Amino acid sequence: MTLSAGLATLQGEHFTDYSVLMAGSLLATAPVIVAFVLLQRHFIQGIAFTSSKG
Repeated sequence: MTLSAGLATLQGEHFTDYSVLMAGSLLATAPVIVAFVLLQRHFIQGIAFTSSKG
């Protein structure tokens, strides 16, 4: 099961535990944010290099 599908199963028909849903969302997005912060310099340089080619 993918992460987004797993998060969707946490929503009930009549009740949703938002604290569990938000904790799962945080665990899903945290690695992407950490990777961006660590590789931000390379990411920005790649965008600048691509735009200056033209």
